[in-house]
Amino acid sequence: MSAPVLLADIGGTHARLALFYPHSRPQEDAAAQLWCVEKLRCADFGRIQGVINAYLTLPEVRKHTAPEKAVLAVAAPIDQSKVKFTNSAFEFDTVELAAELKLSVKILNDFEAQAYALAWIQHLPVRWLQEGAQSAYEGLRTTAGPGTGFGAASLSRGGEVISCEPGHVAFAPQNQQQVRLLSQLWSWYPRVTVEHLVSGPGIANIYAALSTLGGQPMTPREAPTPEAISWQLIDDKQSVDSTSFAVNTMSMFSSILGAVCGDLALAHGCRGAFLVSGQLIASLGRGFDERLFLEAFHDKAQYADWCRAIPVGLLQSDWPGLQGCAAWYCLNR
Repeated sequence: MSAPVLLADIGGTHARLALFYPHSRPQEDAAAQLWCVEKLRCADFGRIQGVINAYLTLPEVRKHTAPEKAVLAVAAPIDQSKVKFTNSAFEFDTVELAAELKLSVKILNDFEAQAYALAWIQHLPVRWLQEGAQSAYEGLRTTAGPGTGFGAASLSRGGEVISCEPGHVAFAPQNQQQVRLLSQLWSWYPRVTVEHLVSGPGIANIYAALSTLGGQPMTPREAPTPEAISWQLIDDKQSVDSTSFAVNTMSMFSSILGAVCGDLALAHGCRGAFLVSGQLIASLGRGFDERLFLEAFHDKAQYADWCRAIPVGLLQSDWPGLQGCAAWYCLNR
């Protein structure tokens, strides 16, 4: 058997790594199995090289032939040889990294990688929230998702990936409640971006802001984790009081995420499909309000019908970035 390709999806909090054996026939690659998938905490390593070397020295990985090539998806801009992560301390030089690892290395942006996986959309595990009007997923497809930050990318009908940095676009409130939220966030951040609201830290920002506005001052660092807020919401919904900070936090997060995703769909000209990815949404469980998400996704005045015609779903994959790296390799080998 030939040497596998090393795949890695390295975000602000976790790194997911795997080995991939491409098939001789491209149509089989969509269902290709990833081997030795592991998730490591980025904070446990001082450098990205440490993450990769720790993976390569795992006993199960060492049973395989050593990889000669690597495709790495990173949560960072990749327009220069020097790569600096947006939400972690990792930084590296691409040429130096390849030399140190003794591998041929291709670097992708993390959502750029996920967009390549959209070429295999019929094979991806998706739970559709709305079927839309495009039964064959025709047109441009977009993927976006919250995590440590917020990212997105699109795949054109011609197979070109369109990358962007939507997490750093300025936040636009949609109602008076969100205006008050924005005013509170301005006291903490000189420029409030989408990422300050639709991300894991964004959920903490919303909770702390609502608590402060409600007369119980709190900083974002003092807020519960997103998972704890979601579980608190479920408990509160079962009680008489359904106006708790947890309930309002998750309602606002779901609505703002829907509005942002709908804006992205319009900005990119998305017609084929819009997939929301990321482990954060899965970890929220019933805390994520799909109804409010879709309502805000559709709330685009004269372009509401456009947004209703787009197939919209939740990508239920534990490693979409790895699948995207595999897709890129198969399309470019």
